[in-house]
Amino acid sequence: CREILITLDDEVDLIWSKPRRSWIKWAFLLARYGALSLLFAGRVIELIVTYSTMHLHTNSLRIWFALQGLLAFSIMAGAEIVMIARVHALYNQNKWVKYGFIALMLAEVFAAFLGIGLTFPSPSFNPSMIITTTPGSFEYFSISTLVSQTVLVVMSVARYRYMYKRGHWEGTRIIKLMLRDGTLAFVVF
Repeated sequence: CREILITLDDEVDLIWSKPRRSWIKWAFLLARYGALSLLFAGRVIELIVTYSTMHLHTNSLRIWFALQGLLAFSIMAGAEIVMIARVHALYNQNKWVKYGFIALMLAEVFAAFLGIGLTFPSPSFNPSMIITTTPGSFEYFSISTLVSQTVLVVMSVARYRYMYKRGHWEGTRIIKLMLRDGTLAFVVF
């Protein structure tokens, strides 16, 4: 929340001013506010399960538990798409790089749905699992996301080294910033 508040003025100038059809705008907003919304919804459900006398239907809680992995994947995908756009630009919008990234994203989508399918809670699901257990689908999408982000970092570093050896980008701050941010995002996520 703090990060959102301290960078809101830049966000308004740089993101909100983009046209409605700008895919990068929507990827950014999904990554930024989707995570906040998911966190808020999760906490509300946990509080209801833990402290409320209101009883939520067990099947609804099973679905919420299972879909948390898909929701988290969607938010992560928004951040990843922004990083992919940066790396794609580093490679002069090469069509093969774009096709490779599309294949990586499709593999991640497949892994996310596979994880949900293989780990969907049984009918004997206990609502307290929402508080005590991480959905098993997280493992599937997090492994595929790790692979994709490793590819992004390796491609960023490789391109930087390639261009640097040829005398390009030596003093270019934006490239150093992109490399730093991409590496930092990889380490954090």
